Amino acid sequence: MKRGLDFLGAMILLAPVVVATAILGLAVIIINRYRPYFFQARPGKNGSVFVCLKINTMRPPKDESEINDKQQDRLRATRFGAWLRNRGLDELPQVMNILFGQMSFVGPRPLLEKNYAKIALENPCMKLEINHWRQNREAVRPGLSGWHQIHSLSEGIIRYDSEYLAEPFISKQVEVIVKSITILFIGKHRYFKVR
Repeated sequence: MKRGLDFLGAMILLAPVVVATAILGLAVIIINRYRPYFFQARPGKNGSVFVCLKINTMRPPKDESEINDKQQDRLRATRFGAWLRNRGLDELPQVMNILFGQMSFVGPRPLLEKNYAKIALENPCMKLEINHWRQNREAVRPGLSGWHQIHSLSEGIIRYDSEYLAEPFISKQVEVIVKSITILFIGKHRYFKVR
């Protein structure tokens, strides 16, 4: 049922999202003079790798060490790119991933293999919990937005993912959608300041 609703929602949003993605991509070219989109391989449901689509919000990296590093990502973000990220607009092309069945509107955000390795390195005493958390999150399709994204800017991904996956009620899914739309209009920083 969830897949059917995702497909229907993606079909309804397809035309406006394609137009918005094209306009934002053109804006990236004009303002930042960088390529407008980028494609990134990420593990999805059952660990199968898919190509995640995004609008480019950062200047090109100087070297390999700057790639997929959260601290460097913040430093590399352009002013326009930071504005896009603050509202989650850089994720708009992922409606195509939803249409193709690789993602859902609501679910744990797809992480890079590098992210999993970093979390394991930072929490050496939680190896079993981390493995269990990854197995649970890869049992479902990753989401355009998720429980973690409406509760924290960065901290507590294991806690919030586990909380959502333990009881993925319809009420939680509706809450994620409503609050994600709120973030789209007012921005993450203002949302977390007033909530």
